[in-house]
Amino acid sequence: MAIFMTKNENYTQTGVYKFVADSEADIQDIPKDVAPGSRIFCIENSKVFVLSTSFEWIEIKSGSEWHF
Repeated sequence: MAIFMTKNENYTQTGVYKFVADSEADIQDIPKDVAPGSRIFCIENSKVFVLSTSFEWIEIKSGSEWHF
């Protein structure tokens, strides 16, 4: 398991982070004490997840406007 923060976007939104996780199982270990809109890229399956305003990591479907 490896998880790391790749970039802090404090210049636009305080507390918004980008993370990279090896597997989807690792996502449960990523903290939720960051701002909604924070993102995770999962290497295992190339999925992108975003932290919702209810502080749940939700998958962003392919073809959406969200980019990692």
